[in-house]
Amino acid sequence: MLMDDKPTNNQVVDPMPPEKMAEIRRRQHKGQDFPFSVRNISVLAYAQGFTLWHYRAPTQPLSSLLVAGYFLPAADMFSPGDIILLSACNGGTVRFVIQTNPAVITVPLS
Repeated sequence: MLMDDKPTNNQVVDPMPPEKMAEIRRRQHKGQDFPFSVRNISVLAYAQGFTLWHYRAPTQPLSSLLVAGYFLPAADMFSPGDIILLSACNGGTVRFVIQTNPAVITVPLS
């Protein structure tokens, strides 16, 4: 399943392979390729276990925010069903969190 694909009710989302997750964590630890910053994420609303988030990345293109593993450093903050508003230097989008363990997987909100 691609990151932009919407799951159907009977579709199972394959988790990211452990070796891919390990590589992402190594690269994040070294500060390479994934410039996620916890300082740029904030809660806009919270109710009954649902959180509406805003992530602002004014110097990054939107495509960099949609890379698999980008939100991995914040996986423990998100829950399936949360919504993330993304703001980048060249646009924005709204994403729906469908999985947080072992990786954060989002799909476009339609």
